[in-house]
Amino acid sequence: MRGQSINVALLGCGRIATWFHLEILHRHPLVQLVAIADANQDALQRAKTKAPQANTFLRYEDLLQIDDLDAVVICLPTHLHAAAAIAAFEAKKHVYLEKPLAISPSEVPQVLHAWEASHCIGMIGFNGRFHPVIQQAKEMLDRQVIGPITAVQTVHTSFAKSLPDWKKSRESGGGVLLDLASHQFDLLAFLLNTPVTEVMASVWSQRFEQDSAMLQIRSHHGPPAQVFVSNSAAVENRLEIIGERGRIVTDRFASTVRVLPTQPAYSRVDRTRELCRDSVSLVSKLKKIIAPTAEPSYRLALDYFINCVRESRTPSPDIRDGCKNIAAVFAAEKSAKTGQWIKLPAEDELGASCAF
Repeated sequence: MRGQSINVALLGCGRIATWFHLEILHRHPLVQLVAIADANQDALQRAKTKAPQANTFLRYEDLLQIDDLDAVVICLPTHLHAAAAIAAFEAKKHVYLEKPLAISPSEVPQVLHAWEASHCIGMIGFNGRFHPVIQQAKEMLDRQVIGPITAVQTVHTSFAKSLPDWKKSRESGGGVLLDLASHQFDLLAFLLNTPVTEVMASVWSQRFEQDSAMLQIRSHHGPPAQVFVSNSAAVENRLEIIGERGRIVTDRFASTVRVLPTQPAYSRVDRTRELCRDSVSLVSKLKKIIAPTAEPSYRLALDYFINCVRESRTPSPDIRDGCKNIAAVFAAEKSAKTGQWIKLPAEDELGASCAF
């Protein structure tokens, strides 16, 4: 398939999928967007106006019967992720699955086994790790710019005026742990090169069920981390990595990465040096002013998936990474109920639902 365009279908035409995935796939030079599916007729018709060449389906099961379809991008409501991924793998399609992988422990081994049996490419849509500020922070950490890491703290919050009904209830796949904490677990594993091993969590409800959470996280040979996530707070997406020789601070919405010294800058020279360390992307800022939805990470993640399919390369994060990630979410949920630290299952136990 190297050097060829690929036939792709989009499953799910909700707000985020229409803003990002649909536009990216429709305009991508190496993609033929051949079909879209959504059970909501109105959403499907709105998507059709943006991609008039695509065939439309109310049932994704019918879409998966297309013979010359190479890959699917799954952006359905969370409670449908596992079933849609299993059906796609059984149909021998490559899969880009938006996070999280599943909403219940019983679904995890089913998705894992379907993926392994298909011999197809399976990637989880943790687009956050592809954002330029995270990539830059990763490069700095690999060069040990701030020395040994002693602690990490992150904040990821939003305040949507309204949410789809399914996002308001944990039973249908809502809740901030599935929605936002899953991204933070992935960023920690990616940046620190070490898996999460234990979680302590506190979860509460402000506007919707389980819409806010505070987490403490331990990992193999890694520093402790604190995470605050909420769908009912002022918008923020920052990450601070504290080392022995300084701090790396990323701000996704401002598109900045800063390396700060161990001591605050007091003199004029120190303050000037600090400003010079601020890696602000002027181009990114201008894009956000001109087009507020011009978030680069979705395009970069989908580009990567498309190239993996075309070149038959194993992606990262893959389905097994998605299993490890959802195990951390389930551990956080269990901790919130028990008030105790919860250990994650070992990697070789991920194929058994009893491990969760």
